[in-house]
Amino acid sequence: MSEVHTHTIELLLKSISTAVGDDGLRHDFFFFQPGTPKIGLGHAGVEIFHSKKRLTLAALYVRRHGPAYLRAMAISDINRLLTSFVSDNYWYIAEDTFGNGSAASFETLVSTGTKAKLATLLETSSIFVPTNELLLFPLVPVVVEADFSSPAFFFRKPETLANEVGPPLTGLIDGAFFPPYKDTKAKRQIAESWLGVRAPIEQAAKKTRAAVLGAAALTLTENYRYMFSGREMFGGIATIKSTYGFQFGRAHTPPVMHDLRIRDLDHAWLSTLAQKVSSDDPVDQRHLRALEYFYRAWPLSPPERYPLHCMALEAIYSQKGKTTQSVKDGVRATLGAHIPADRIGDLLKVRGAVIHGQAPDVYDAEEYDAYYNTYSADPVRDLAALTAAALRQHLFGATMIDQVEPHLDIVAKATAQGKLPKKLGDPHSILAMPPTP
Repeated sequence: MSEVHTHTIELLLKSISTAVGDDGLRHDFFFFQPGTPKIGLGHAGVEIFHSKKRLTLAALYVRRHGPAYLRAMAISDINRLLTSFVSDNYWYIAEDTFGNGSAASFETLVSTGTKAKLATLLETSSIFVPTNELLLFPLVPVVVEADFSSPAFFFRKPETLANEVGPPLTGLIDGAFFPPYKDTKAKRQIAESWLGVRAPIEQAAKKTRAAVLGAAALTLTENYRYMFSGREMFGGIATIKSTYGFQFGRAHTPPVMHDLRIRDLDHAWLSTLAQKVSSDDPVDQRHLRALEYFYRAWPLSPPERYPLHCMALEAIYSQKGKTTQSVKDGVRATLGAHIPADRIGDLLKVRGAVIHGQAPDVYDAEEYDAYYNTYSADPVRDLAALTAAALRQHLFGATMIDQVEPHLDIVAKATAQGKLPKKLGDPHSILAMPPTP
């Protein structure tokens, strides 16, 4: 056991007494001797009270110092995990407190030996050693050309999905459809591919989904990342643990015009991302938060994306007390000193006008007009391009390769005929600035 487990037990016991107090949460249950059946004789009932304030302090401590999945949970859910731990292991607590009659907190009544025993039990409990379940996300505009697998997540073709599930459910899986179960009577949708995530809870799996699909969106070029079609979309989650279940829901990607492809050459950056997903390192966690912001912005309208793209940059670069300067310095360190610091600052001013109530959206902000007037470029497009370029370079370097241009032959022919400019893209874009010699 570690100091984290020991201190958690102390905080948890401080929250418990037999008196309701000012903010006591009633908790009554039967408790059993470990190793005995939880039915029939051999059990006793008890009524205790948890101080809401002190229980919350214990939950906050566990959330901060425990496994990463806890940071995807609400405090109320962690409270339930902790109170369940108490009821499951109350036999040991009862040895020091049952029938005592004292209204003092259990932290003062429970012996040092019992606290150590509880800390050891907490260390190996499902709170600190959770069991992963497999959550499957059906994808529509994503084609998997080359399967990718890691302990944290995978991309699979429909015909190879069953290989990830394993016995005894392998034979029940049909990856061509959602829900992916052969025996279901539910309405079925055709799945083009699958993203699978292994996580203890659905909330944590959804955060991994966001980071993975946010990173995948970075491989689409600027012209096609936000080009959406009217194709029919669907979503949902299939869950596989000891049994299986499913629920329909919103699509996991926007309806991009051209399919996003998972290729052999994507495996290098996917491996880097898998390491980050499995890491508790604060820097890796910041990277995942940035990708989650980028993912949340993906299906939105241009003005709605703007604040989220700023947040993605801040997630990577910001330092307390000097957010704007640290973003300027960080972006230029990543992309080059030829990116003007003042221009990055002007982009952030537009965001500030929206966030601080000066304009309901970007287009209403005076700073939006000022940026256009100064640079002859759309700040919404500039920020989107800058954010994508900074995320790609900072997180994945040269390992991330663009998707193939869908109409390369048409573009080349039109360019040769003089129907398109020789250099595509906005010559006034912030990324069109010439590199410093």
